[in-house]
Amino acid sequence: MGPIFGFVFARKFKEETICINFVDKNAFIKQINKAMSQVGFGLDTESSDFITFKCLTFSGIIPRKFSVLIEKNVATILGNSFDIKELKKKLG
Repeated sequence: MGPIFGFVFARKFKEETICINFVDKNAFIKQINKAMSQVGFGLDTESSDFITFKCLTFSGIIPRKFSVLIEKNVATILGNSFDIKELKKKLG
């Protein structure tokens, strides 16, 4: 039972990266803030080209965070695969 649980757990919470193109940086930041709040994450840190979000609820033993790197018209988002899947739904 343990190895099966470990395998499922590892697949669900492995890190995943997605890239999203945008035209207007300020509009994108508003959109990502709204989407993050809808999936239960709040702003943790922010600079001109890097944003982190943390889970607003207890997340157990897995640290649930998102990192967003903004370069020109592309945002690279890093988070665990389960949360990335939910975020993609909210971003459309």
